[in-house]
Amino acid sequence: MRRTVFLLAALAFGARTAAACALPQEKAAFDIAWVRSDMMLTALSCSVDSKYNEFINRFRPVLIADDATVTGYFRRIYGASVAQSWHDRYVTSLANKQSELSVAEGSRFCARHIIELDQILRLHSVAQLTTLAAGLAYAQPISLPVCDAAAQTKAKPAG
Repeated sequence: MRRTVFLLAALAFGARTAAACALPQEKAAFDIAWVRSDMMLTALSCSVDSKYNEFINRFRPVLIADDATVTGYFRRIYGASVAQSWHDRYVTSLANKQSELSVAEGSRFCARHIIELDQILRLHSVAQLTTLAAGLAYAQPISLPVCDAAAQTKAKPAG
């Protein structure tokens, strides 16, 4: 039942956002949102709260800015009055997708994700975090193509 509800929500969410392209900085923010959520799930599932807290404290400014960028994407695509609602749906959909993936990984989940968290904690800059997040190649719960040059000129980030 839970899986069916998740799939229906993900399909509805994905269908609604399929036509909306992301600016490069928005795509980077969504990549970091994935990492943040994944590290939270790792902390909760694998009892590595102190490592997660270190991650949050080290990258707090970029996490806050990227969260605002994700909300800005939804504001740009759907309007200010519903942007927070879309952001909340995204965060829920992201957590559900990651939970499904963690169940599929089973006992391998903690070993693999603690290694990723340790790798992140060895980073020294936001640029390194952004590069790592972009390279993880996880599937977002929404379709998020990057805007081509012409679309980037038309699409302005919501401020």
